[in-house]
Amino acid sequence: MGVKLWWVLALSAAYTAPVGADTIVDGNILTDTTWTAAGNPYVIEGSVVKVRFGSTLTIEPGVEVRFEPGRVLTTDLGCSIVAVGTPGNVIVFTSNAGSPAPSDWSKVEVYASDDSTFEHCEFRYADTGLYVIAAEPTVSHCSFQDCQKGIYCHLASPSITHSSFTGSTWAAIQCYGRESLPVIDDCNLWDNEWNIYLQFYSGSEPEVTITAENSWWGSDVEADVAASIYDKADNSAVNGVVDYDPWLSAQPVEGASWGVIKALFRD
Repeated sequence: MGVKLWWVLALSAAYTAPVGADTIVDGNILTDTTWTAAGNPYVIEGSVVKVRFGSTLTIEPGVEVRFEPGRVLTTDLGCSIVAVGTPGNVIVFTSNAGSPAPSDWSKVEVYASDDSTFEHCEFRYADTGLYVIAAEPTVSHCSFQDCQKGIYCHLASPSITHSSFTGSTWAAIQCYGRESLPVIDDCNLWDNEWNIYLQFYSGSEPEVTITAENSWWGSDVEADVAASIYDKADNSAVNGVVDYDPWLSAQPVEGASWGVIKALFRD
């Protein structure tokens, strides 16, 4: 029985074999694991790579994670992804395609994982950069570039601060369900189809308010700020509003620095 169990675990564990300069990831992560820049790039080839059994995946500064089409990096209940870069050594989640485009890969997902953290990370060319389900991760000093959706909150309330969202073909931040109450502060959201989009905030309960203050919305005109947000003002069936007051009348210096980073990494 012990031998059979060993084989089951061996076959289901994350396979991370170097091929040339790449580290191929094809399978689940069953124990606490750390990815370092020495293994760059980590290529997600398994259709769904899942952190399981209470484990934590720690991603160190300078790591680049590349995804094959449709691939997902996700967590089980109670597991975590801790990706903490530094201002000069960010962590990158991006497409493995030679000529990347929005929605090239699926998503990084955290499920019921309040200990997950993303700091100084870049998410590029995803369908959804970060998909949060029933969780409250911390997202700080991150950039979301050329994704269909930057962050999707499904009954989730992440803390999103000092982060940049641009080039979203649908929404920079999309919130589903009135239990989704992200706190958004000191962010930069511009050149997105929608900056914030509320969905399925229905029912006769008291109106829900999403706090999104002290941010730059791509314009110093309040009507433009309001027009970039989809909430009760656009559809009376959406029983939720976004509180964006006070907002910034100009992009802060930190926001401009993200533009420089985007230019440096542009293909």
